[in-house]
Amino acid sequence: MNDVTIAFVFRERQTPTIASLKQIIETTTEPHDMIVFDDASPPEMAHTLREMAAKHGFMLLRNDTQTPPNHQRNACFEHVKTPYVVFIDNDVTVEPGWLDALVTCAKETGAALVSPLYLETIAGKTRIHMFGGQVTTKTDDGEPAFDERHFFAHERVEDNEQILVRSETGLVEFHAVLVETQILRDFGGLDPDLLSVAEHADLSVRVLQAGRKIIREPSSRITYHIPARLEPEDKAYFQQRWSETWNETSCNRLAVAHGVPAQDERIQMVFRWGRMHRQRASLRFPTLRRVLGKTVFDKIMRRYIKPWEVKSNRRRFPHGAPAQAVSKQPAMAEAA
Repeated sequence: MNDVTIAFVFRERQTPTIASLKQIIETTTEPHDMIVFDDASPPEMAHTLREMAAKHGFMLLRNDTQTPPNHQRNACFEHVKTPYVVFIDNDVTVEPGWLDALVTCAKETGAALVSPLYLETIAGKTRIHMFGGQVTTKTDDGEPAFDERHFFAHERVEDNEQILVRSETGLVEFHAVLVETQILRDFGGLDPDLLSVAEHADLSVRVLQAGRKIIREPSSRITYHIPARLEPEDKAYFQQRWSETWNETSCNRLAVAHGVPAQDERIQMVFRWGRMHRQRASLRFPTLRRVLGKTVFDKIMRRYIKPWEVKSNRRRFPHGAPAQAVSKQPAMAEAA
């Protein structure tokens, strides 16, 4: 039996799927199982995924309506039989040896979670996206409060090579992360009510509370590809992924799950990040932003564009269900 299963899921767009999956398959030479979740892709993409599944022998699951990422991951996890699973998104590429480095690290350290060095690329420039971080749900005085911090964010790799070493950390992200199968079984899977934001923070907190280690492994490197602009065919998917309903549901669930008031400033910051991420990608005014500057531009977005965009989003996506309607995960069918 192989040691690890790769679970490939859709993150916020559909168009990168085929190129990302092909690159991961071609680059990953280590023995592994693989499960791919096809999240309501259009017919041509669905056909290509079926052809790839037949050629490469991976399991293909599909849902015909858009599915939150944690639901996709849980659907994949139901089929995992290996000691480790690596969840990976459909908008990343990997470097040779990435998978072996994660598995070796887990075996050598006993870690429940292992994160690679997350890189990011946009407009041809590559930087560190994140290398470890910290998330807490209480202050030093024991008062409930949420706080999340990312280390090395947007810094240059070459400026930090000497200090990018294997070490314990407090936070992973889902761009790619190795998870020990048993601990996720003990948790009953990932929280299905975290529909958009904070899934990574929730998992990290739960692992640390269980007394287990999270390790960051710099010899495993993956790159998250940030689009300069959304393709037209990705806009509807992106809007639902970061919709007000899904963001609000996720933040409320984060608060309840970890005993933090929903109006906690840092939880509200998470919610505002989801909103601004959706608005910036959906409504791009590059010339106006350059003229006004980021600070003024963002104030205009919050004051004027936000109310319009929320109303527009609700008209376009009336199926954006409240928490109680989406907490039960839909049954996922294996693609024919």
